[in-house]
Amino acid sequence: YAGLARLSERNWLACQQAMSEYLPLGHAYGDPFPIAISTIIHRLSLRGAGEADAFHEARALMEQLRHGGFSLGYSNLLGLFAEGALHYANVDAAEVAVREAFEHLDRVGPELWEAEIHRLHGDVLRERGQPAAVVAQSYRRALDIAERQHAKLLELRAATSLVRILAGSVDQ
Repeated sequence: YAGLARLSERNWLACQQAMSEYLPLGHAYGDPFPIAISTIIHRLSLRGAGEADAFHEARALMEQLRHGGFSLGYSNLLGLFAEGALHYANVDAAEVAVREAFEHLDRVGPELWEAEIHRLHGDVLRERGQPAAVVAQSYRRALDIAERQHAKLLELRAATSLVRILAGSVDQ
């Protein structure tokens, strides 16, 4: 969970460090699920040399999980992948992950991370150069869902994104 927390904070170096420390423990116990999740998070945190390979490796591991029947929280994993893709300026991959997350939510029903998927959809629209009003719709939807779920962190993230787009500032 430390790696997920650092990834959610966009603290890429701390995420990479946490996962680098956890991965050997996961391998020692031999449980494939935590190893796959930790590896995906670690790969998304990598920057610099080899980041494209790490990015593709993370996506391949996600596909293995999906084919293995992993469903609970899969939209969150897709959201993390989309966040990582945007971090690497790979808007196409982020858009595919967000679309897949929406499809997953259509199949399994609402999940806690639904608001985050709508926020990331807004980020993709913003990166695609869509008008602020169109982008704001996704952020407002994310904010509404987060408020309804009493998910304060997701509410704050959606509200921050909405304020940025309404203020005309898309700088991080």
